[in-house]
Amino acid sequence: MKKLYYVIPLLLNCGLFSACSSEDDEMCLAPALEEPTTNDFFGATPRFPEKDSSTNLSQTSSITAVNNLLKKVGPEIDNGFASFKITDAQYQEIKTFTDELVAAETSEAKVYVKIFDWIVANVRYEWGDNDPYAVFLNRHAVCQGYANLLNVMLHTQGIPVVNINGFLEPLGGHAWNYVYYANKWWVSDPTNNGRFNLTATDSYKHLVPQSIDIDIYPTEESVCRFSEKRFNLARVRQADEMFTVPYSKNGIRITSFSPDSLLPANVREICLGVNIESLGEEFLGLMHYAPNVERVYIDDQNKYLKTHCGVVYKKTNSELVYIPSAMPIVELLPVAVMGKNYVVNISGMEELILAPGTKRLEAYAVENCPKLRRAYIPEDTEIDPQAFYNVHPDFEIIRGDLTCIPEITM
Repeated sequence: MKKLYYVIPLLLNCGLFSACSSEDDEMCLAPALEEPTTNDFFGATPRFPEKDSSTNLSQTSSITAVNNLLKKVGPEIDNGFASFKITDAQYQEIKTFTDELVAAETSEAKVYVKIFDWIVANVRYEWGDNDPYAVFLNRHAVCQGYANLLNVMLHTQGIPVVNINGFLEPLGGHAWNYVYYANKWWVSDPTNNGRFNLTATDSYKHLVPQSIDIDIYPTEESVCRFSEKRFNLARVRQADEMFTVPYSKNGIRITSFSPDSLLPANVREICLGVNIESLGEEFLGLMHYAPNVERVYIDDQNKYLKTHCGVVYKKTNSELVYIPSAMPIVELLPVAVMGKNYVVNISGMEELILAPGTKRLEAYAVENCPKLRRAYIPEDTEIDPQAFYNVHPDFEIIRGDLTCIPEITM
């Protein structure tokens, strides 16, 4: 049952402060009426990565970024068919067919052209199953299916190939391939019968890449990927409790941290240096794959992101980016209107503190936070019905102005 309390402002500065790290840009508020949860691990000095002379792919066009990356990576790629499904038996059937198709060809270039031309001639553009075996059987697909089948058929002949997702200007989303033969990468668009020399960028400037479907520089510790036009740390396999995102890998600057699989269970704090520009735009991997993280630290010199009491915001406009899922006490900067799912799926949150200046909480502004027992909300903030949905059964709202609490740093 929801409970509502009003508190006298002057009673709130009773020395009940929450610990805030020195990198926080704004005053951290504090929960009232009882001692806050403490954790000795928090307050440790953040470990930010050292700068180096690595290449920043984000500072070029996406076409140039992909070209430079693939030229640096070379043909030794990890093509694990991550974006589509195919069984061993299906792969073998496609291989047997492809072996017969190219049996008379005498070079990789001719093998590639034979396979490419067969797909262009035999697959029609039509919605359907885009997994490569389905395209092989049914002979129809949209662009993703064309790219998937070309990928598998070339793979059966030992020709390096990667799938690219991005935009076909000015039409919209598109998928195509980069293929490696004759000691260089080539741009290949089987959907539109387009083959281009990598160096002739003007001939394929209508193909604007956003992501590459391969693991880049996989090690026992981590895996990188090119996604959302950035070199992204996509997988962390081993890490300390306080995990510092590296500045670079193999001479390429890591500018994004959006994992696509679970972080190690022991990771509880994350340190981001000046190199990190984004935590993901199309999806936010940390929301899904960092269930035990309780706090984020960001270097003060970062031009793109900042933190307030361990919560991540955009630096330019203080737009909320990320609340760590296991954070027990969440203190937010003011926002005029908290719309639906402004705070959602924060599994460890027990207390929520909203700053003065937050004018309204719309329905479902806070949702699926089952441990949330109380929220401290300014007296003049409007609260719509069901603003708090699927929270703790004993959830209570405490009204009061917390602005008199001074900042405490550690």
